[in-house]
Amino acid sequence: MDNPKRSTCWLYFRLNRAWFINGLETLALGITMILSNNFIDRPPDFVMHIDEPMFSIPVVTVGLYVIISSFHYLRGLNQKLVTFLPLFIWTFYFLMFLFHDIAMMQVIGIVHFSPNFTTMISFIIIIKILLEAFWSNPDW
Repeated sequence: MDNPKRSTCWLYFRLNRAWFINGLETLALGITMILSNNFIDRPPDFVMHIDEPMFSIPVVTVGLYVIISSFHYLRGLNQKLVTFLPLFIWTFYFLMFLFHDIAMMQVIGIVHFSPNFTTMISFIIIIKILLEAFWSNPDW
């Protein structure tokens, strides 16, 4: 006979699979920032520091938290943290990537704005988080 607690975890995982993927994306962002030296190495100065451990380690921690939480019933504070923390992180990094793209436009002398892939993909992840937060589970 199957362990009821184990099957409950898998049931919650099936319900929260989008949050699990979101946790993996956030974890991958943090690991990428930790492993890559100078991910962003050009102006503006305040953007150059977002790949330092001071920023990267909390991103990895939030990614792991969201992954672990996706195996449980999301309600109350846990539900709010799983929604807000990745949304905050991805919005922060989207703005930093956007500021970097705008500053590089001025440094290189490009006439028209051309966002980088990291800027566009972070914006798409923000949209995905918002859609999942508002329409994934009707009892939220």
